[in-house]
Amino acid sequence: MPSLRARIDRGDILIGPMALIGSPVVIEIFGHIGFDVLFIDTEHAPTSPYGTELEAMIRAATAAGIPAIVRPTEPRPGAILKALNFGAEGIWLTHIQTPEEAQVAVAACRYPPDGSRSSVPVTRAARYGIEPWDDYRQRVNREVLAMPIIESAQGIRNVDQIAAVPGVDMLQFGPFDLATDLGVPPGNFHGTDSAWIDPQLEDAFKACARAAEKHGVGLATVAWNAESAERQIEMGAQVILMGIDLVLLQQNTAAVLDSANALKRANA
Repeated sequence: MPSLRARIDRGDILIGPMALIGSPVVIEIFGHIGFDVLFIDTEHAPTSPYGTELEAMIRAATAAGIPAIVRPTEPRPGAILKALNFGAEGIWLTHIQTPEEAQVAVAACRYPPDGSRSSVPVTRAARYGIEPWDDYRQRVNREVLAMPIIESAQGIRNVDQIAAVPGVDMLQFGPFDLATDLGVPPGNFHGTDSAWIDPQLEDAFKACARAAEKHGVGLATVAWNAESAERQIEMGAQVILMGIDLVLLQQNTAAVLDSANALKRANA
């Protein structure tokens, strides 16, 4: 199967859910169902970004044939290093607000001379040293996705400069933190018809799309349904986060409960 980078470079639209529960089983199910990509969260999830919990989740993604993009708790080199050493194919760089922050975070995603990532040849991502070091170093520098999340008013103001930072591969539009920062109810991001999106959020999304197009980088976003995903694809998005394991569990469990209650009422 082509790498995540190769599929993005050829223009594929990629859609996948977020893993928030922290279960490798859930991740395997997502992969076997056939999603294009998986977002593993450690910022709001109970999963530690530094140890075997995250490693087990990325291993489950590999086993199920789904590439993993990881969000560390913060865009610090240590957390980024761990996720990449475990085998993440992309890094969500949280709360990037300035080009200077983007430069530091992006550099942590790649080995010298392209970045500042600490080097060791026996990581899981390098098949524990079985892949020759120079081959691995060059491959991962070429294929890793560095994805600053633009999720604040300051980030939107600086989005053009952030997109221009060498090594930025894709901008991730972060509607919920941004909505909170702007004082807009986050629920307005996913409305119906004329209320599809709050005007301030739509303007912010368009600013990200313009910056991405101008600087030749990709654009990722969040959608709760096919309608909002379609709208954002039309506006330039290529990678779509759609669905969160916790929310999917709640929705489907509630649907089963509704059916069970209807059955009991019919047979009372």
